[in-house]
Amino acid sequence: ADLENRGVMLMGEPGTGKCVTSDTYLFTARGMIRIGDLTPEFPAEDTTLPLEYVWVGSEAGAERAVEFYNGGVKPCRRVLTRRGFEVTGTLIHPVRVLRDGRSEWVRLSDVQIGDRLAIMTGMDLFAQSPARLPEPEPRIYDRSRGRSSETWFRPQPVVIPSEMSEELAEWLGWFIGEGTFNLKESVGFCNWDPAVVERMTDLTRTVFGLCMRRSSDHNYFIGSGILQRWLRRIGADGLAADKRVPDAVLQSPESHQVAFLRALFEAEGCISVRPHERAIELATASKTMARQVQIMLLNFGVVVARRTKVATTKRWGQRTYWRLAISGQNVISFRERLGFMAGSEKQRTLETLNETA
Repeated sequence: ADLENRGVMLMGEPGTGKCVTSDTYLFTARGMIRIGDLTPEFPAEDTTLPLEYVWVGSEAGAERAVEFYNGGVKPCRRVLTRRGFEVTGTLIHPVRVLRDGRSEWVRLSDVQIGDRLAIMTGMDLFAQSPARLPEPEPRIYDRSRGRSSETWFRPQPVVIPSEMSEELAEWLGWFIGEGTFNLKESVGFCNWDPAVVERMTDLTRTVFGLCMRRSSDHNYFIGSGILQRWLRRIGADGLAADKRVPDAVLQSPESHQVAFLRALFEAEGCISVRPHERAIELATASKTMARQVQIMLLNFGVVVARRTKVATTKRWGQRTYWRLAISGQNVISFRERLGFMAGSEKQRTLETLNETA
């Protein structure tokens, strides 16, 4: 469908510019970044800004981009593939398609239903250093009561990390998968598996110096308003439909992204094995997170189909969910590059699969 949108372009050698919308993700030497975030501010319409030390993924590997171009508001076209990959760009934006057994470049305006679009996989392009993290916001002070808003219980001292780590990335994977923000001046966590609860308890203590306490049955909470506000600041908050992968995870090294995805898939994913069929699935109410995870896995060489399903829920009624489905040889690629939590039932099932099942 055609639409009006802002077009931006990275420029390298003549003829290599790509005109896409500003929310398009790129694999770069700084991590997975939206093209519109490569520069602190947009140049004026139809002008460029120089870029320094920006290396982006391409067919030839990592190549340097030298300028950032703002194309202004132009007619755009969105193309969606059968597996749920999508690109939105100007009508002249080139994409590679397979037609009649031959690979060729065509403009987005010329893409037809039935064309097979080429997608780059296995770029293995990650940030080399951990993303820096912001400090927590100051505590809100209630002047009418002469006390802070979190003194309804005794707050725990908290350690806020200054940069991403494997342990923090894993904690975020568990929390975004099964955490909640509906508690006053604290955050919640819900899980039935004792091994997962033990792991989350250990990580909470290691990363933040905090205790995770049981509130009822399989529900737990971490009493810290400072932690709650900090998680909002880094983008690890929101109801199920608003969840997303924090930029600090996307812009951190490979091992950090592995830790995040492994925890997320253990928390929210499932694996099924039938005769001549195997699949790993993850369902989420967040369209944004589904798209982010699908693109993240491309970097690891794992191709994931993204589709929708409508389910009836007690709280929301009819609700759309996004399903990420990994099948065929991509299941083996997932096992080799990521996997589930060590020792879990899902991981044991994954390890029993052979190459030809």
